[in-house]
Amino acid sequence: MFVFDQENFQGKMIEINAECVNVCAMGMDRDPEKHKICLYEVGDYKGRKMEIMDDDVPSLYSYGFTDRVGSIFVSCGTWVGYQYPGYRGSQYLLEKGDYRHFNEYGARCPQMQSIRRLRDMQWHPHGCYTMASK
Repeated sequence: MFVFDQENFQGKMIEINAECVNVCAMGMDRDPEKHKICLYEVGDYKGRKMEIMDDDVPSLYSYGFTDRVGSIFVSCGTWVGYQYPGYRGSQYLLEKGDYRHFNEYGARCPQMQSIRRLRDMQWHPHGCYTMASK
């Protein structure tokens, strides 16, 4: 059996011939421990910038940023952006790469008000998400 680390048979490929309990033991990479993303108020990386490293942000506004995100640069890790505060509303999967305009990450408008890291429960002791305080 062949296993790929990206969809549509892309990325690193490994062949599994015997019983395999852990694909990471076979050379498949784990979810990165480090996460870093830069949010920009306007498209083409213009306007105010907010850099987030290894943290979840339940409200961009409470951190002094606007509720509009026109462009994004993800340098490491995978993130999920949400339309509303408290991780609610439409969700946008943000993988490593450049998003010069909000429609490149699947949004119809630049409204994004919360963001958090996507983490693999198997590799992180606290699971995928930490509970938001009420």
